[in-house]
Amino acid sequence: MKRNRGSLWIFETLYRLSAGAIFLWLANQGLRLALSRSGYSYLTPDNALQVLVHPWTLAALAFLAALGLMILMIEIGGLVTAYAGAASSVRVKPTDILMGGLRETAAALRRKDLGLFVTGLVTSVILHLFFIGRLLTHIRPLGFVLREAAEHLWSRGMVLGVPVVCLFCVVPALYLFHVRIMGRKYGPDGWRTSLALWKRGWLETGLWLLGGYLLIVVLIAAVYLAAMCLTAVLTVLLVEREMELSFLTEASSRVELTLLFLGAIAVMRYHFAVVTVQYSRLGDTEEDHVREIPGAGAGNSRRDGLMTAAIIGFLGAGCLFDAAYNGNFLSKSVAVQIGITAHRGYSSEAPENTMAALEAAVEAMADVAEIDVQETKDGYVVLCHDADLQRTAGIRRAVADMTLGELTAVDVGGWFSAEYAGEPVPTLREVMEYAKGKIDLNIELKNMGNNSALPEKVLELVREYDMMTQCIVTSTNPRYLKRLKELEPELRTGYILSAVYGRSYDDESIDVISIRSDFVNARMVERAHEAGKAVHAWTVNTKMELERLRALSVDNVITDDPVLAREILYREEATETLLEYLRMLLR
Repeated sequence: MKRNRGSLWIFETLYRLSAGAIFLWLANQGLRLALSRSGYSYLTPDNALQVLVHPWTLAALAFLAALGLMILMIEIGGLVTAYAGAASSVRVKPTDILMGGLRETAAALRRKDLGLFVTGLVTSVILHLFFIGRLLTHIRPLGFVLREAAEHLWSRGMVLGVPVVCLFCVVPALYLFHVRIMGRKYGPDGWRTSLALWKRGWLETGLWLLGGYLLIVVLIAAVYLAAMCLTAVLTVLLVEREMELSFLTEASSRVELTLLFLGAIAVMRYHFAVVTVQYSRLGDTEEDHVREIPGAGAGNSRRDGLMTAAIIGFLGAGCLFDAAYNGNFLSKSVAVQIGITAHRGYSSEAPENTMAALEAAVEAMADVAEIDVQETKDGYVVLCHDADLQRTAGIRRAVADMTLGELTAVDVGGWFSAEYAGEPVPTLREVMEYAKGKIDLNIELKNMGNNSALPEKVLELVREYDMMTQCIVTSTNPRYLKRLKELEPELRTGYILSAVYGRSYDDESIDVISIRSDFVNARMVERAHEAGKAVHAWTVNTKMELERLRALSVDNVITDDPVLAREILYREEATETLLEYLRMLLR
């Protein structure tokens, strides 16, 4: 591990980031395609089975499984290449490791060595069992299923039994990669050699592997606790009191995901290092074929490695940028537990439907900002909830009767506080320029009559700023939503109503049911989820109502106070206790 540690860390980190970003981007496209072909807009616990068994979903899953297996085999082949070089006292570069993985994966494909692929998959699953378990808790449909299954004794037995069975199946193949890559023994001879090596040193090898795995998990837990303590101290010292719990809750999730990423790399590196050492000690390595380390001193191979790494890195960076800047449908549909929408921006902290309210929503870490839009006399789309400006500016004039120039001269912030005096009415274009890559938007179309071109103008702006994934367009006028769906089926739409009635659950022009929270109940949520529609509840500002909606598994809460919502929906008693203790110490 020491000899090529720098190259290994560079290869593992960059390869996993790049290949993982490409895989997730393709999974994102696959999910959107599968949902579309299945006739749903969202993946929910109630429609997950119907989506999963759909032919398009099965095809997408088969493709992703094959791609994931290729990515995994390249990584394993690269690790064995690196350790084979270390065993021969050869220093290899990251590009050499990559080319070694590609070469060995291609060789296994030519030999149609299905056993090697199955072994790699099962080995990887067992090695990443702890990390997979932690990640599954962040995936909404699976997290729901796991919580339900945990209540039954038979399911707990399966959770423990399946890994044990997999472990016994993979044990005879522990040395298979080294036997085939380093020893060049294939077919039944390779399996027999691997099993013989395991029998020869099973106790020592098992203790090394198990001890190392446990040590890595303990170290990860210790680093996580230390990082959270440090983050909590900085939070108490630097973050405003009302934002402390929300900030620390969000930070803990980011820290955990980072450590899971690094821990998974450490486990893979350690496992193949131990197996390489044991293979060298227990096997007849003198009979191994002389191995050419790809790229080591070979100009063509070095150039090929650099070119391949550059292509993978470029594609990975592009996928990461796309997810960060344009939003990720996969994470929003699957990973988020309950979304938090800031009503009219952070309207309890800044004047509603203004840039100040939008900026405050971003600072408060809201997932979405809800805004109201309507059309001016000269055809511009602007933010305003009421038909006139009486409440926010003391002017008895309708927005539809004013030009943009007249509107921008009006103060809609002074009524809130002197701090916001002079705050103007923003245009939707200004809002999109700011929100792009920062926060999603729930754009409510005010009902301006069926002849209004407001829906088409909003769609034009959404397309112009490429915010299809970042926006949902809602309205109390179902005809607006139908027109939008006919023009752009990929745009998510939401019907705003006080109570669900008629055929709202089956309406294909509706993706989201945005309903007054008083009328949300278990049956209503169940029916919406069965139809593949999300449930957004408005306007939720009390602790009791937030807790009720969390228990009902709504998809999003629209609130005037996103900070309070995050504290209630994602609160952890350990986090709150830690903050209280630190405040006491630092007082």
